[in-house]
This record gives sequence, C-alpha cells and structure tokens, in this order.
Amino acid sequence: MIFVWLISILNFAFPTNFYNLLFNLLEFLNVAIACFTIFKVFLLRGLLLRLTLIFTLHSTNTVIIVSNNKSPPLANWISSEVH
Repeated sequence: MIFVWLISILNFAFPTNFYNLLFNLLEFLNVAIACFTIFKVFLLRGLLLRLTLIFTLHSTNTVIIVSNNKSPPLANWISSEVH
C-alpha cells in the first residue's frame, strides 16, 4: 500500500506515461501479494486444522482415511473407530 501512495504522489508530480505504467505495475503487484497472502493464510489454516484433527483423533484411538481426489479436503475425511 505504501508503494501505491508513493507512486500516486510521483504520478501527481510528474504525470507521464512512465509513471502511469509504474503505478499500474505496482497496483498489480499489490493485488498479487494480497491474493497470495490470503491463499497462504487459508492453506496454513487448513494444514493446522488437519494436524489438530489427526492429533485429536489419534489420542482417542480413531483412524483417519484421507482420499486423494480433487474435491474439498474436509469432505474427504472418513473416520472409523479402531476396535
């Protein structure tokens, strides 16, 4: 966001095509970083949820079978008790 403010000030001071191009590139980069951060947060949250489920169910003698197809991860969890 600081990059966008900086280039906005430069674009106001020097209105040329170079600064418009630079502003557009940095705005794209800012959006890309935001999307990657959101993706990383959801990825880590899913990993932590899986680890929590594995340790919780392992401590209660429960087996988890995870299928390997492309549907959502939590829809693939099948648990069965160990007798």
